[in-house]
Amino acid sequence: MPYLGNEPAVAYTSTTKDTFSGDASTTDFTMSKSANVNAVRVVVENVVQDPGVAYTCSGTTLTFTSAPPTGTNNIYVVHLGPPAATVAPPSTINNPTTFTGGVSLKNETPEDTDGGRESIVTFQGTQSGSEISTLAQIQASHDGTSDDEKADLIFKTNDGSDGSSPTERVRIDSEGNVGIGTTSPNVSGNDSKFTVLSVIETASTRSGVIEIGDNQNADTGGVGALNFVGHYQNAGHRVMASVRSAAAGSTSGQRGANVKILTKEDASSTLSERVRIDSDGLKFNGDTAAANALDDYETGTFQMTVAGESSGSARGSGIYVKIGNQVHFQWYSGQMTVSNATPTITGLPFTAVDPHNGAAYPGFYAYHNTYVTNANTGYINLNSTTLFFTTLNSTGGPTIATGSNLYVMCSGHYFVNV
Repeated sequence: MPYLGNEPAVAYTSTTKDTFSGDASTTDFTMSKSANVNAVRVVVENVVQDPGVAYTCSGTTLTFTSAPPTGTNNIYVVHLGPPAATVAPPSTINNPTTFTGGVSLKNETPEDTDGGRESIVTFQGTQSGSEISTLAQIQASHDGTSDDEKADLIFKTNDGSDGSSPTERVRIDSEGNVGIGTTSPNVSGNDSKFTVLSVIETASTRSGVIEIGDNQNADTGGVGALNFVGHYQNAGHRVMASVRSAAAGSTSGQRGANVKILTKEDASSTLSERVRIDSDGLKFNGDTAAANALDDYETGTFQMTVAGESSGSARGSGIYVKIGNQVHFQWYSGQMTVSNATPTITGLPFTAVDPHNGAAYPGFYAYHNTYVTNANTGYINLNSTTLFFTTLNSTGGPTIATGSNLYVMCSGHYFVNV
């Protein structure tokens, strides 16, 4: 049978009896062991004496209110042991105790309040100055306000200044949702199809972090993984997708890393890498070549300078999208007054290159153009940011219009250095 507290004694002693002879004058007699008035039965001339009235006890001394009559062995004292309710149950467990049949804690207060019906296990310790500190608590209590059996399980720890009321750190609610740093797991309100782990700091200015790590020091050692598992799947098919990280590089203690996203095709038991992010950029479908990495995406605006335009300053409205080493642009000049027929427009957002052989010129197309009268196409000069119009099927130069109310709308695509 399990016990909460110190285990009851399994060895017992015999009842002790003291015998005395009265002389009609002696009132004090010395007993063989200490006792209190309710722990002994005193008999004089076969008459039981009234405790506290006919006699008192102090240690081993038995004192009668009046001297017993003369007689041989006419007084005897039976030591009964501690009376009921005089031994207090232990407030602490001072020895290791094993509970083989389970332990039940019951709150006897009938209630349906949220947090009510609570039962708490408190962990305490003694500090070096003999102060008793409350270190942690585990609490089970009602979840919600309905007349039902729903429960929360709450774990609390002391942050060093909580006194006897530690701070809640982890809560498992009746739906199985787990909250770390929050008393309300499932903050986003997912329905019952989801079991939620919430790592959200709500009591201070800190933020929640989930750490997944390893204890390796290898060039390609795995750092950690987040697996998406279908427990209903056949063996070998349960991991359906994964996000993984592995070390990259050879600098001991300072290695870089990559992050990979893997998925499984239907009827396949093998996960395949679909996306990788490493120091080169973004790669696809298991490609590890640095040259194939997508390392930049940006959008922006720009203006261009038109040679011979009367203002002499950059003008117009241009936008671009840069993806890796490729740039798409479109530009509108706005109304121009041209006084000098010099056929150059300069100011693309990036310098044009041929990254492979340095000889392939990119082109552009003008879909509205009163600036050049004999051409709507042209090329972008390599290693520059300048547009040149060219006459289709001719080596002749463009004819530039002069005057006012002149416009150019154009777009193009070209390569740049990464």
